Amino acid sequence: MATNFDALFAALGGQESGGNYGATNGRTGASGKYQIMPGNVAAWGKQYLGQNITLSQYKSDPALQEKLARAVFQSYYTKYGDRGALSAWYSGQPGKANNYTKFRANEPSVGEYVDSVLKRAGSAGGGGMTSPLIGSVPNEVVDNTAKESAIESLVPTSGDPYGMMAASIGAGNTAPGIEAGSRSPGFDAVAASAQGSAAQKAAAQAIPSVMDEGTYNQLAGIGTGDTTGKRAAIIALGKQYLGTMYKWGGAAPGGFDCSGLLYYIFKENGITLPRVSFQQATSGKRTALSDLKAGDLVAWDNSPRNPGADHIALYLGNGQILEAPKAGVPVRIRSLGKSDAAAWGVQMNY
Repeated sequence: MATNFDALFAALGGQESGGNYGATNGRTGASGKYQIMPGNVAAWGKQYLGQNITLSQYKSDPALQEKLARAVFQSYYTKYGDRGALSAWYSGQPGKANNYTKFRANEPSVGEYVDSVLKRAGSAGGGGMTSPLIGSVPNEVVDNTAKESAIESLVPTSGDPYGMMAASIGAGNTAPGIEAGSRSPGFDAVAASAQGSAAQKAAAQAIPSVMDEGTYNQLAGIGTGDTTGKRAAIIALGKQYLGTMYKWGGAAPGGFDCSGLLYYIFKENGITLPRVSFQQATSGKRTALSDLKAGDLVAWDNSPRNPGADHIALYLGNGQILEAPKAGVPVRIRSLGKSDAAAWGVQMNY
């Protein structure tokens, strides 16, 4: 049975700030009782209330904080149920309600956060609960293609073995009275290469994982042609796994190979790709890299002995890709360069 909305909403405010309307996160700028990110205030005001709201107005008006947070959270609750709504508020992904993988050792996983709020609201909130539209993630298909594993070892590391680490999930609240380990819903910049493009640096700032589509698209460099919002969601989910170590045959958060990463983040957003790279490279129209937009794919054929793609990555826009490179190198963001001259683009229709 779903948790009563009013009880859940009250518990949300307690979890995020201890009920403190003046709370401000010193690292992300999230503010108010419900710890809403600054970039969401104006956009949500227009979208959910039909009002023009400034950040200063929001911070100084407890009644306005209640009104705005309630409107947004009610929308999530109606769409996704109790667990899905809490997951969306915390991570931007309603389907992560049963994900207990920690992205930082001192912060709760999405599943732990959801359970904690449900407990506050007086619900059992166990990990086995699901919302009306959200279920548990099934076991992924294992990649048994030896060619892909062997060829991925040839992928260049571009100097820094960790590439450009950016936009990982997490933000620790610092206001008095806030429960230890709770945080505001947002992505946090953990590192960014000085050689990154201006657009990548913008995306590496504390990008909220729960924000209106237009704002996210602008920060992520996604064109207005993305009317479904899936491209932004896929990119956001992929960035959550920056730093995850490479695992041959891996297609789940414990470890990914190149195609396993794409298989997982697309599937989590309702799109089922073929499992291995040479098949994924035929899932769209082959094109020049210059014709790609964020959310398309980039493929490589590094072996003349085996026709077809043997490495694949997600294109982020502005010459950047997200990839699971090879054994010993974690999921990273890097710039395409001279070593990628033979790569080609795959335009995806979604």
